[in-house]
Amino acid sequence: MSVKVLGGWAKGFILKVPQGDQVRPTSVMLKRRVFDSVQNLEGTIFIDGCAGSGAMGIEAWSRGASEVHLLEKSPKVYRNLEENVKRLQDKYPEEATDRLLKTHLCDVGKWVKPFQKLYEEKKGDFSFIFFFDPPYNKTNLYEEVINKKMLNDFWYNGDLWIEADNKKGVKRSFWETSPLLLEKEFNQGESYLLLAKYKK
Repeated sequence: MSVKVLGGWAKGFILKVPQGDQVRPTSVMLKRRVFDSVQNLEGTIFIDGCAGSGAMGIEAWSRGASEVHLLEKSPKVYRNLEENVKRLQDKYPEEATDRLLKTHLCDVGKWVKPFQKLYEEKKGDFSFIFFFDPPYNKTNLYEEVINKKMLNDFWYNGDLWIEADNKKGVKRSFWETSPLLLEKEFNQGESYLLLAKYKK
């Protein structure tokens, strides 16, 4: 299985997706709609919290994000992710020099503290997008990461992109009582992708 980069200088680049059920790429329709709604990613740091093949973070990098961090906790999936990134950087060496595209073998929950440090250091010069799409059935992760760890001390004031599924995971109604201000919503079948911020 493979997915393609949809836009930007790496448009058409093919990313390998490991076999099995550990990786669930965002649907083409959802990915296209959300990125088309955010035309300019210059000056943006994009965090892909459950990177898988790297499709969402690499899409952001291709469309101009200044810095992209790809987090993946499965060693097997991470090896595939590293291969995708290396092939991409080899093909686009100039962009790879100018714009950071970095992989991290780690659990997203354990990366919240390093992320907070990065945010505090760079928030005056960059905007931030944190994309979160764990396996749909890992419903506890939405509560743990979005409603607890990321919310601690109210430090993060950047954008949140959250993908889930009404049938296989967290229902859309879950977010009605969350600490989030929902700004946009994109739907594809039972799957949805929310653009949000924390309420001040």
